[in-house]
Amino acid sequence: MLGKKKQQLAYLKIEWAELKWQIAEAKGSDADPEMKHHYVNDLEYSQFLIDQQIDELEHELAMFPLRFMLGGFVIFVIGMVIYMMS
Repeated sequence: MLGKKKQQLAYLKIEWAELKWQIAEAKGSDADPEMKHHYVNDLEYSQFLIDQQIDELEHELAMFPLRFMLGGFVIFVIGMVIYMMS
């Protein structure tokens, strides 16, 4: 599970970099200015959505050890309560 999320994060970062190059190429092209503006805006919006997905995945990866510690703490507390009751 954790490896799959790291792989997805790496893929999203590559896709974000490709969009950055496409934006640079579109800005330097000799196309109609209005069409170029719309195309660049579409690419920037796609880049923004990928940026949000990257942030979500990084947050999930950062929270994994804390979730693991919480589970261990809950099991420890339940064990202590059972030990004190017996």
